Amino acid sequence: MPDIPDSGLAVLIAKMEVLTEKVTEARDELKETSRELTKVKEQLQATSFELQQTKNELASTKTELTTAKVEIEALKKMISNYRAGAAAILGLGGLIGWLLATVTGVTGAVKAWVH
Repeated sequence: MPDIPDSGLAVLIAKMEVLTEKVTEARDELKETSRELTKVKEQLQATSFELQQTKNELASTKTELTTAKVEIEALKKMISNYRAGAAAILGLGGLIGWLLATVTGVTGAVKAWVH
């Protein structure tokens, strides 16, 4: 190995110390970045879980709304049928009233004729 003057060796040692310090700083920064990325990953996983829960809740709500819509339509049909039935009953009531009036009138006429 060739002889390196002491001043040259001191310069190399100083450069190596500077490089070692820079590598150590870079390593520390990488460790900190890794910790931060791990935190972000955990936050993303938590958010993903929350989103899945929300998706499930929305699906459940959609099912409930669909069921409610079907029930509302059934109630509307029942009300419509009830109204039609009530109208028919009122019509039938009117017919019965007319028949009673007619029978009463005929009965009165027969009574008057008989007497």
